[in-house]
Amino acid sequence: MFDAKKVKDQCVQWIREFFEENGPGCNAVVGISGGKDSLVLLQPLAGLRQYSDFKLEAVTIDMGLGMDYKPIKGLSISLSPLSYKMVYLMDTTRVTETEYGLANGQSVLHNVGSSLRVEYLWKPVREVELEAKFYIYTNYHQVELDLELNCDFIINRFLSARVMLHPRYDSSVIMKDDTHAKIQFRELISVGFAHKFR
Repeated sequence: MFDAKKVKDQCVQWIREFFEENGPGCNAVVGISGGKDSLVLLQPLAGLRQYSDFKLEAVTIDMGLGMDYKPIKGLSISLSPLSYKMVYLMDTTRVTETEYGLANGQSVLHNVGSSLRVEYLWKPVREVELEAKFYIYTNYHQVELDLELNCDFIINRFLSARVMLHPRYDSSVIMKDDTHAKIQFRELISVGFAHKFR
C-alpha cells in the first residue's frame, strides 16, 4: 500500500541532508514540467525553507509544436508557431517576481506564443569547434532573445580551452531596483587539462 507520508518524510530527510552537507545560502532550482512529480517536490522544499537558509527557485519550461529543418550538416532551424511557456515560482517572499517575468504577487505565469531556435556547429579545422545558438520567443506583447556563442580549442594533447559569450534579453524581466528590462551578459573563459594514465 502506498504511504504518502512515508514518501514525503523520506524526501524531506534526503533534502535536509543535502543542504546540511552543502552549507547555508545555497540555491535550490527545480525544473517545473507541470506534472505531479515536480510539483510535489516543491512542497517539502517550501516546508524546509522555514528551518534552512536557502533560496528556492523554479525554472521556465518551454514547449512547442512545429518543425525542425536541417538544410546542411551542422545547421538546425526549429520553428514553433505554437509555443507554450510556463513559470511557477513558489518562494515569492525571498525572490523578486519581476526577475522571472511575473507581476508582483504573482506565482504562476502562462504564455502562448511563437518561437524560433537556430543552432549551428562548425569545425573549420580539427582543433577548433564553433557553436552558435539563437533563440527568440514572443507572446506578441513581449519578446525574449537569447544568443550563445561557444568556441572550443585543442591547444595540444594535454590542454584545451573554451571561450563563451552569452547575451540575453527578456522584455518581461525587470531586475530589482530597475524600471525597465536590460540586456544581460554572461562570459566564460576556461582552460582544461587532460592526461591518460597507462
